[in-house]
Amino acid sequence: MSLTDLEEFIANADTAALETLLARNPELAKAKTITITKDAGTLLAQATGQSAFPLDASKTADTFEFESAGIIMEFRPDKGEFTLKQGGGKYVFVKEEK
Repeated sequence: MSLTDLEEFIANADTAALETLLARNPELAKAKTITITKDAGTLLAQATGQSAFPLDASKTADTFEFESAGIIMEFRPDKGEFTLKQGGGKYVFVKEEK
């Protein structure tokens, strides 16, 4: 899926569809859920118990970042997962089945 396809999906998705992007990382000792939503055309990510933060398109397709916190999120929609990179760590999140 290209960046344009992902942006189009987000732009046209309703809340129920965006909820399918909930993900959980079983590798973390305190596994958190990250919810991906949009607000006024801005892609947002929010970990359990944290404030939402905006994700900006990056230089490559399917990659978004929150530069001020050093967060990079690489989405792989075909596999239903993404990798969150921050502070030298890499955490793979998989789509949560409902």
